[in-house]
Order: sequence, then C-alpha cells, then structure tokens
Amino acid sequence: MKKLILGIVIASSLSTYLGAEVTEITNVTDYENIVNRSITPVVIDFYADWCQPCKKMAPIFKELSKEYAGRVRFVKINTGNSSVSSLVEQIRSIPTFVFKKGQSTSERVGSMSKEQLKKIINTLLN
Repeated sequence: MKKLILGIVIASSLSTYLGAEVTEITNVTDYENIVNRSITPVVIDFYADWCQPCKKMAPIFKELSKEYAGRVRFVKINTGNSSVSSLVEQIRSIPTFVFKKGQSTSERVGSMSKEQLKKIINTLLN
C-alpha cells in the first residue's frame, strides 16, 4: 500500500513538473528555478486579478497546458504581487504572454483566441 501511495505522489509531482498544470510563480527564486532552468519551452502569462481580458484567457491557458503537457511549461505571474515586481517592471500592458525557448524570448500583448495562442506555441516548438 505504501508503494502505491508513493507512486501516486511521484506521478502527481511529475505531471505538474512536465506542465500538465499551470504553475503560479510567486517569487524571483521560483522564476529562476522554473522558467530560466526549464529544458522545455515556457509560456508565461503576466496577468492581474482585476483584468477582464486576463480572466477571459485563463481557461484557454489552462486547456492548452493540458494539451501541451510534457512539451511546454505553462506559468502565470500576477503583476500585482510585489514579490515579483522585478520580473514585471518591463510589462506595460496585460495580459502579456512571454514565450521562452532557451535564451530566445518573444512576447505578445493582449487577449487572443485559443487558435492564435496555439499557432504561436506550435511555432515555439518548431
């Protein structure tokens, strides 16, 4: 019984690591560990709780995190969190999506359709 429980915990942690869920970044150290050291491409959603376009994008972002699990890492950063202020100082409008693959970075500002976001992600993977 203990081995089974341990296996479930490990599988759950692995699926989170591989991108099956959206990870919330709450401090600069997590950003370094999760984003900058990622071996897979990363899509970052800079958002705010009060932002209506951000709320519109949230379910799309979550759906795509499941669709691209294991191939792309999805993270969110709340621009209102003072612990990550150094990460958001370059963000001028929300939602802003940053796409990172190794040292290469691009960004897209504003809401978009699921298909538009998928097109950008597919480009990131190629």
